[in-house]
Amino acid sequence: MVTTPTTTSEQLDMAQIRALYEEYHSRVFRFFRLHTGTKEWAEELLSATFERAIANRRRFNASKGTLEVWLFTIARNLLRDYFRKAGKHRHDALDAASHIISAEKAPDEQAMLQEEHRQLAEALRLLPDRDRTAILLKHIAGLRTAEIAKVLQVTEKNASVILARGMKKLRAIMNEEVPK
Repeated sequence: MVTTPTTTSEQLDMAQIRALYEEYHSRVFRFFRLHTGTKEWAEELLSATFERAIANRRRFNASKGTLEVWLFTIARNLLRDYFRKAGKHRHDALDAASHIISAEKAPDEQAMLQEEHRQLAEALRLLPDRDRTAILLKHIAGLRTAEIAKVLQVTEKNASVILARGMKKLRAIMNEEVPK
């Protein structure tokens, strides 16, 4: 567990950044991998996230949120920049998440899981960006609703509504219903 500075005058030191990396790099990587669709871009964005965290470690303010929220806010901003600069659509990127499927499964189970994953990736593509990001922050990054609210820069109640509506839309898409 990373020790968080408790006052605004305290700053992150390099040991805390290393601990932050050890604790969160795999979750941040999965977040990027599901959005970008490639291991290479996910690794690139992961590196950029921690480079930015190191460069801005003096700006961390514990009164504004946890290290986890700060880190995922950096990640979200970099992701937004990535798609803006590359002119890419996030919707094209979710296919590469097949690494989630376990190689320990029997071939027929793997095929079924891959098809379910393909359907889920397709359904996620159809969601609005904010809904998809909130769902991935919740279920891939493991953030709590209050933390998602800070990353999305909305109230906790609004984040809760975004998640609930996003999940409702996702279920409707998965069930081939028209979401309301």
